Parts: sequence; structure tokens; C-alpha cells
Amino acid sequence: MSGKFTFEAVTRTDEVQRLRPLWESWQNHPNTDFDHYQLVLSTRAANATPYALVARVDGAPVAMLVGRTEPQQTAVKIGYANIGMGRARVLRIMTGGVLGAWSDELAAAIVERLAANLQQGAFDAMIFSNVRTSTAVYRALLARAGWSRPSVFLAPEPHWIMHLPPKNEEMWQRISSRHRSQLRRARRKLEEDEEIAGDVDFRHFHDSESIAQFCQDAEAVASKTYHHGLGVAFKNDEFYNKRCQLFASKGQFRGYVLYLNGVPRAFWMGCMYGTIFHSQDVGYDPQMKEFQLGSLLLVHVIEELIKEKCTCLDFGLGDAEYKQRFSDESWYDCDVTFYAPTLKNRIVILLIRSADQIRKAAQKSSFAARIKRLWRDRAAQKATSEKSETKS
Repeated sequence: MSGKFTFEAVTRTDEVQRLRPLWESWQNHPNTDFDHYQLVLSTRAANATPYALVARVDGAPVAMLVGRTEPQQTAVKIGYANIGMGRARVLRIMTGGVLGAWSDELAAAIVERLAANLQQGAFDAMIFSNVRTSTAVYRALLARAGWSRPSVFLAPEPHWIMHLPPKNEEMWQRISSRHRSQLRRARRKLEEDEEIAGDVDFRHFHDSESIAQFCQDAEAVASKTYHHGLGVAFKNDEFYNKRCQLFASKGQFRGYVLYLNGVPRAFWMGCMYGTIFHSQDVGYDPQMKEFQLGSLLLVHVIEELIKEKCTCLDFGLGDAEYKQRFSDESWYDCDVTFYAPTLKNRIVILLIRSADQIRKAAQKSSFAARIKRLWRDRAAQKATSEKSETKS
């Protein structure tokens, strides 16, 4: 089956540079933008080495997998907690790292090649991050799974997108009358509040000169959110600054901040890639929850994107009620991990599968949303406490 395919694994930085023209002709997601990929390797994944697997037919390149190999702490995730299970050498195919044209035959051949590498000890595990379940790659991974090839397919997560109309009036027509009333009531409440006194300001940050201000104000908001308590919030650090500057230099960065009385209270940022806006980091001050600042800022962002002739808003990874409200299309993404067939790895797999079953059962429970809110409230309280301690 795989006889007509040839593969080239590129694992050195200088060799990756040779792939740049081909890579850039296929890239379609900011996560695996060639320059962003290089930035991640140089700042966030300093111990990692590049990995690109090029597939050719009759000598002509047809597809590529993009990722990296790195030492990683193996962990079992339960709720928002991670239980460490030791270190391993991992090959990670990144979100958006499936480039080019993929047939079922090619996907099967390339998964077979990687499975052989795993069996031979080239790495301890290989992770395909957020594979769309309707694709040839996912079908090939599913077909390859079995007791002799230990693997974990986490419960698929919905991925929401919103196709944007050409006019703002059409966007408002799509929103339910009840939701429209809620948004307008929230905006009116904001305008009439005595302390705010109508001092509501939406600011846009698109160019390189404004990045420093955006990063400062976005972190001021993010530091109060539950994401900060979990250690995954936006940070005004070297990586985020360089990342924002990178996409701003390409004319692709979009940052939005909502100020009340001159104080940043909500932010939204993302990347305009072609005519698709990829949402990345968001946050709002939890102390202002009653004003629905996140929803109000999102509506403003959508209106601005429509003015730019943006065709689609990709809400990115993870499920959320606001995504469901605004979206008109979705699919499912799934993290897939294959492990080297060792006893330790089989124990890890059993623990991960058990935790995933518990999570799925909890999601079906009427208490799921309440439990999730409790987790988030606890994380938000932790963030607020840490910020107070830092000031003192």
C-alpha cells in the first residue's frame, strides 16, 4: 500500500529552513505559521527539536506533518489537576500541523511509518493534537489502534466557528431575540451605572507600535481570571510580546480592550489569517461579571471583523456556552496519543482512560456545570489572592 510513497523526516533547524517555501505554500493556521513555529522552538520549547515529515509521490511533495520532539512530563488530567507520571520523549504533531493534500491511503501509510518509529524506540509516545475526527488522519489513527499498539483517544471536543455575514445588521438578526435583549440590557446597565458614568471605551491594537500597551493592559485583566489561577492565562512576557509583534509585523494581529473609567476590564486577541479570524486569548474582570463584559466585547469584535470583510470567526479549542450561542457550524477535535508498548505505558493508559470516563460521566450529570464553575471560581480566587500578595 505504501510503496508509492516516500518520506523524509527533517529534524534539524537548518534543514527545516530548506522546507520554508513548501511549508508556507501549505500553512493555513497561525499555530503552524512557519515564523511562529520557529518562535515557539526558540522561546517556549527550548529543549525541543523540530520535526517535519514530508510525504512525496513520484518525487513530488504532497503533504507534511509538522511538530516537535521534546522531553515531557507524562500526566493524567483529572478536572483541572494534573498527576505526574514521569518523563518521556514525545513526538507532538501540533494543532494545525497536518499540511497539504491527504488521502486515506497516504494517511494510513504515514501512520504506519510513525508507528514503526515508535516500536523501534525513536520516542516513547507520539501525540496528535486536536485532530479533526472527520479527516483521513483520524481514520488512520483509529484503524491503527489496538492492544499491540497502546493508544488513548480522548473524548472529542466540539470546535465552534461563526460564518460572518457581510453586514452587521445580518449578524444581529441571527442572534435570538432573547439574547439580543440580554446584550442590549447589559450595555444599557453599563452606560447608566453611577460609578462608570458612561465612560465606556473600546480600543483596537493592530500595529507593532501598540503591542506593548496591549500586552500590559491584557495582562492586567488576565491576572484576575481563573485562567491565571490555572497557570494558562495571557502573560506580558517575552513569548507573548514576541508572538504579538510577529503577527503585527505581518498585519495579522488583532487586539481589543474594553476600558471602564480608563481601566482595562476585558480583552480579546487573535490573528487574522487570510479571511479567517482565529481567536486566541480572552478574559474579563470577574468582579464585573454582572455587566457581561465578555459578551459585549465579543459583539464589538464581530462588528469590527465584519467591517474588515472577515468571512469566519474560529473560536478555537474548547467548548463554551458563548461559542455555542454565536456559532453556526462545529466539528469535533480529538487528542490522540500512541505509546511504546511497555508495561509502564499500559498502566498510564489505563489511568488516562479511567480519568476520561469519569470526565465524560460528569459531563452528563446535572452537576457538571456547577462543578466546573466551582473549579473556575476557586482558580479566580487564587489569582486574585496571588495578585494581592504581589502588591503587598
